[in-house]
Amino acid sequence: IYQLKVPEGLTLTKTAALVEDSLGINHEEFVQQAQASNYANKYAFLTAAGKGTLEGYLYPKTYDFAGKEVTADSVIRMMLDQFGSEVNSLDMSGAEKVLAEKYNLNVTDYDILKIASIIEKEALNEDDRTKISSVFYNRLKIVMALESDATMGYVTGGAVTSQD
Repeated sequence: IYQLKVPEGLTLTKTAALVEDSLGINHEEFVQQAQASNYANKYAFLTAAGKGTLEGYLYPKTYDFAGKEVTADSVIRMMLDQFGSEVNSLDMSGAEKVLAEKYNLNVTDYDILKIASIIEKEALNEDDRTKISSVFYNRLKIVMALESDATMGYVTGGAVTSQD
């Protein structure tokens, strides 16, 4: 009962529903608390989020809350701590350099993570990831829309139709 298993790819709303089911914290309370402005002073990586939500910053993994205070704030802090730990261990300077040289793109670490998430959602296997990555970065280079089913699925909250 004091365990929260958050899979990759969940939206903030779906994470909040999972938190409610697993830990009994009201999903609306969780969403209201999950604002970047509530945590920006402690987590430098949230500068890119501005005044938005913590969408994309709540790190997916299994969390154990046995013997710990369980509130929306404590859950969010644990997830942000994990995000910080994971992301700080990555050196994206090489990727940023390649993207600047090859595609004339000036991107942040968070931009790279967002695009990687879209690629991950779009691809079925490793070969697909490589091809999709190339297509997306070439589109960004010429200032073209990504035209991704993954991004439309995020917007629609589900299936994507040809009309979308």
